[in-house]
Amino acid sequence: AAYARPPNSLKRTPSLLTSTSSKSSDASRTIMSASASTSVSMFGTLVPKDDTNVPAFLKAHLKYNWKNVTIGILNTGVDMGAIGLQSLPGAEGAKIVDVHDCTGCNDV
Repeated sequence: AAYARPPNSLKRTPSLLTSTSSKSSDASRTIMSASASTSVSMFGTLVPKDDTNVPAFLKAHLKYNWKNVTIGILNTGVDMGAIGLQSLPGAEGAKIVDVHDCTGCNDV
C-alpha cells in the first residue's frame, strides 16, 4: 500500500543520500524530486549494490544460484499472514520453514 510521508522526511536522514556511486546518487535525486504523493521505492538507495560490491561478488561466484539455501532471521515483528511470505514463486513449498517464539508469549 502506498503511504504519504512528510515532504521533508529525507532531509532528516542524510545517510540515505550519501553515496560514492553515481547510480545511487541519481536514485537519491529521483527520490528527492518525487512528490510526497508519488510511490517511490527507496530500497535501492538503502543498500546500493555497487557500494557493497555485489557485482564483483556475483562475477566471482558464477555458479551461486541461491538454491538449497536456508536463511535464519531473528525478528521481533514478522507478520506470518503476509502474502509475500506464503510461498516461493515458481516452486513448491513455503518460504518460512520453521518459527520459534523467543518471547514465550505464544503469539506465533
